[in-house]
Amino acid sequence: TSRIKYSIRESDEFSKLRNELKGFDSVISDYYNSVYNICYVFFLSIVSIAYVYLLNKSLLFIILVFLILNIGVSRWNSSLTNGFWQKYMHTMKKANLFSSYLTKREFASERKVFDYYDFINNRFSEEFNTAKAENSKLGLTRLIVEMGREILSTVFIIIVFLFLLKLLNDGKVSLGVFFVIYSISKD
Repeated sequence: TSRIKYSIRESDEFSKLRNELKGFDSVISDYYNSVYNICYVFFLSIVSIAYVYLLNKSLLFIILVFLILNIGVSRWNSSLTNGFWQKYMHTMKKANLFSSYLTKREFASERKVFDYYDFINNRFSEEFNTAKAENSKLGLTRLIVEMGREILSTVFIIIVFLFLLKLLNDGKVSLGVFFVIYSISKD
């Protein structure tokens, strides 16, 4: 049984309000899950940094340097990815316009009357080749940045692995600690 009066519960205003709030519980849940995950990662990071600091300051320095480099490259990559499709569509705009003149039915009678098919086809080819060259440059830049990020991450994992292997060999860390720190460094 509901504590809301029947006359209110069955009104149009109440029904509209209920429909507007339908997904609100999942939004609240997602928000609290996000806050929890941020707190968890922050806590895990602080504990990991403190442990690695106590274990070996050189390893902590290496981790922080690579972390800062990776954040910088990731931000650069993010900015390239964010604007990539907008730039791509912008460079293709004229070519798409000429393509529509060539292919759409509504322009068929104009093409016959004015006989501009060859002219528009040449303009389309020019614009398409220009857009293709510009978009290839955009794609190549994005590819190089993503490859650099992957190479940076791989080098970081190899350096941490070798450093931890030396600490394991010297008896400064146990096998369990070795795997925990190594698995954290991979993420």
